Amino acid sequence: MIRMKNQEYALYELPMIRNLRDLVLLEAESRPEQPAFTCFGAGRQMWKKTRREVFDEMNALGTWMAMEGFCGIHIAILGENSYEWLLGFLAAVKQNSLFDYASSFVGMIGVSVPEFFLGMVAILIFAIQLKWLPPGGRMAPGKEAFL
Repeated sequence: MIRMKNQEYALYELPMIRNLRDLVLLEAESRPEQPAFTCFGAGRQMWKKTRREVFDEMNALGTWMAMEGFCGIHIAILGENSYEWLLGFLAAVKQNSLFDYASSFVGMIGVSVPEFFLGMVAILIFAIQLKWLPPGGRMAPGKEAFL
């Protein structure tokens, strides 16, 4: 028990988690059938990955990496948790589907179009057509845009 602000709180033991594998294993053992991921496929069909399935797939990846000679070296997957990861994963899972082709097309346009042109198109749409934003600079309160 620990006392804080005249209140006693019980302490409890926490499991030792050294790495991602330990964390996924702990979750797979404690709640194996609980969904870890829920996604929607074509036609709004929902599919789920349980915590046990995620652990099994992670072990399969580790086994493959060991067989390919990646033992004893550090490997990191870096990136922020974002929708790009999900889009890439879904495009890989649903190869040669409409989703795959559409996400590849949008990604190629995003990489190919220069930022200054995309910015001008955004100003044209959001400032001039929709009048949601000022076309440039900062406006004083109560002043109208000059366009």
